Amino acid sequence: MGTQHTPGPWEYMYVKKALEPHTIMGPRSGDGSRTSIAHTLWDRPQEEANFRLMAASPDLLTACEKLLRHITDGTIMCGIVEGMNLDKTRDEARAAIAKARGQTA
Repeated sequence: MGTQHTPGPWEYMYVKKALEPHTIMGPRSGDGSRTSIAHTLWDRPQEEANFRLMAASPDLLTACEKLLRHITDGTIMCGIVEGMNLDKTRDEARAAIAKARGQTA
């Protein structure tokens, strides 16, 4: 596995008149500084949605990892549950986790 991502939580920030209006910041370190995760010069309507999704990435990865762990260890039984195919969900979670880690599923 390569370099690890900046741990969450990540925070989306918007400053309307700024040069880089959409920014994602990492958590504060011990000295109070923060890591800039991403920013854009654009202020198009979809930028806010894109940046909110990116800011949620560490939380989404953690949720997928927990879901996969519960399916794999049998806490959640695989099969069809109320119209939901958990085998497919398990495979999708594996693929999403691998993509986030820069691996193949």
